[in-house]
Amino acid sequence: MEGSAANPVHLEFSRDFGASWHPVQPQCQARWQDSPLCSTPLQPSSKYYMGSASGWWREVIHVGRLQLCGLVRFRWYQGFYPPGMPPLVTWAIDNIYIGPQCEAMCSHHGMCINGSLCICDKGYSGMTCEEGPTQPNFLVEDFEGMPSSNKFLMWSGGKPSRHCGLLLSGSSLYFGENGLRMLVTADLDLSHARFLQFFLRLGCSKAAPNAQTQPLLLQFSTDGGQTWTLLQELCFLNMSHRVHYVALEIPLKAAGPTTRLRWWHPSRDGYFHDPWAIDQIVVGGSTSGLRELEDNFSTLDDHRWLLHPGASISTLCRASSNGLAFINKTVWRYAVTSDLPIDKDSFLQFDFVADCDSKTFCYCELSGC
Repeated sequence: MEGSAANPVHLEFSRDFGASWHPVQPQCQARWQDSPLCSTPLQPSSKYYMGSASGWWREVIHVGRLQLCGLVRFRWYQGFYPPGMPPLVTWAIDNIYIGPQCEAMCSHHGMCINGSLCICDKGYSGMTCEEGPTQPNFLVEDFEGMPSSNKFLMWSGGKPSRHCGLLLSGSSLYFGENGLRMLVTADLDLSHARFLQFFLRLGCSKAAPNAQTQPLLLQFSTDGGQTWTLLQELCFLNMSHRVHYVALEIPLKAAGPTTRLRWWHPSRDGYFHDPWAIDQIVVGGSTSGLRELEDNFSTLDDHRWLLHPGASISTLCRASSNGLAFINKTVWRYAVTSDLPIDKDSFLQFDFVADCDSKTFCYCELSGC
């Protein structure tokens, strides 16, 4: 289902027996952070849009941080819709718990029961569900298909498409829907990671994006999504509608065994001035880099080759083994290695052939043809 800003569900609270209602979590971002209930400067509101996520999504709100005390009632409210109106999208809630928090809020990997017991998600264990599977230390995604749930916990308001043109090659993840625009990775082990990189286009027309468009926020969380820290603010500027490459060093605060990343595009009411697209996300690397790079291309290893648009593994020019060949007609054709430690004794070697016809030419090595 496509995301929509119409008919959202509001999570609200009342201190006066239901006479008045207020959002549990107001929008806390930049110019809209005008509520005393903003416990964090960068947080979406407790407003849930139709089509925001596929399947069930667990929401955890630390109500104590919102300065709510005393007797409080809560409601999930969509509004009054008289008979004769078009049918609304079905929505549901389940596994509700409101009360004293479990220790560490079950590390966001379990359900809290009676404030003292964590029922852990599959694959997690321990008193606070802190023991879980070893997380991957590397992520690469080109969005040639729908994002994998093994790599991304949530994506909302976007789908693989070429509506924003070619960012690098093929499809990109295009965010053109209203409602909630967000992309959240699964937990990653970034204890020794070095970089985060991706291609981005903010605004998809030939004209510069609307100056009123709120910036795209890149954030990270090391506590299962309970709190989020700003990593980079990506602004819609005069030249941002051109494809640009973003590369960031992983800060020490984000270098943990269970770090997740989030791209969130805030809006006041679920409507946006401009779309955007992201492609070729790579997260990982090592603070020391690869020890060396040796490759005969039996396979194409993303840990060694971070970017390789237009490339494929192929046997050309009567070669006895595979090589990295650029035979596809694409906008970009190049290959980029991972980071390598270089000193005064380092050297680089490779075999090269160009303008090759496999029927009439041989594979030229240093010794000749």
